[in-house]
Amino acid sequence: METQITGRICVNLFKKLGLVPDTDEYLHPSNLVGLKIPRDDLLKDEQMDDIADLIQELRGFYSASGMSCLRANRRQKAPVLNTLRQVCKANGLLMKPCSKSNGYEPNGKKRLYRWFEIHALDETLEEIRCQVEERERLEDQRANEEGGQGNVRLLEN
Repeated sequence: METQITGRICVNLFKKLGLVPDTDEYLHPSNLVGLKIPRDDLLKDEQMDDIADLIQELRGFYSASGMSCLRANRRQKAPVLNTLRQVCKANGLLMKPCSKSNGYEPNGKKRLYRWFEIHALDETLEEIRCQVEERERLEDQRANEEGGQGNVRLLEN
């Protein structure tokens, strides 16, 4: 029951920030997977007033020691971004940061288009496990190849 309530709060947070339409399609956090959110949309300070009531509601379910977004005296550069990221993680979602080159400014500085992609935390952990296993397999393979070549070199000397 409690996970349903916190999931509803998570979806309401997305709706209040205008990141998803207020329709029945988005009733559960799992429906948010695959969503792309421009980073600039999460850097507006006035949005914090819009979600203040949801933060009060979250304080009843989560500890402020575990989520810095729930603390009263938070000093953060991007409080809305941090709040959304922490609530997503608590509901099994991961906000993966992405960036792409968007040309150059006249002074030569590179422009970046930055966004977040929402992934299911379980899938992401599985991907990481697979990457680690693949890396370890390649390292073992290299060590075996180097070990074999090293023996050949010793025999030649």
